[in-house]
Amino acid sequence: MMLTKGDHIYVGIGHIYGPPFIARVLLYRLFDCNCAALIYHLQGSHVSAVHTFGKIQAMTASGGQKPTQLRAHLSLTSASMGLTDLLALPATPLELPEEGSTIHSFGDLAMRLEKFALRFTEKLILASEPLPLCQLGISGSAYHVTGRIDVSLWPEKVQAVNRKRQCWRLSLLNKKDNVNYDLESASDWSLTALDIEMQDGFQPAHEVILHKAAGHLKKG
Repeated sequence: MMLTKGDHIYVGIGHIYGPPFIARVLLYRLFDCNCAALIYHLQGSHVSAVHTFGKIQAMTASGGQKPTQLRAHLSLTSASMGLTDLLALPATPLELPEEGSTIHSFGDLAMRLEKFALRFTEKLILASEPLPLCQLGISGSAYHVTGRIDVSLWPEKVQAVNRKRQCWRLSLLNKKDNVNYDLESASDWSLTALDIEMQDGFQPAHEVILHKAAGHLKKG
């Protein structure tokens, strides 16, 4: 199965949209400029493991208040820095706009946060540890998503009303080279969405990775 550029994948319960993920914790590795950025909001909700009932898979979730701020741990000298070392770096608060967008700059790296109404596609895509490991291509791009993922369809009544999800879209830009890190980018970068329980010492329960297909990787 191929995903479209408009599809999005739920990794736990979060309010950050870093295409193609809706998550609480995102880790960008920007190899072309040798930077790493761990960006998250505090946990205000919980989602259960996936349970199977015959041919139907279900999850239960408890929601919390939407966040007002993100935290960012940035390495401007190493794209490969480990999660523990990134967390040891100072956390920079990023206020979430109530409307419109804001831009935060860190040297040549810029982050844009935008209040966003994300349109549902017909697919409901969940990532969770018990699900099978798979790799899905994204149509019209050089990117794949790898992780434990299940793809099903929203009920027709949900699709028909053209519903939207309120969230904050996060975009990263290399100002020096005028490079956007997105599904159109030819740069060398990856994005990991992590499902993390804070009480477990920021240890990821599982992760899903956006990366380029092998044939599109930049030659060394």
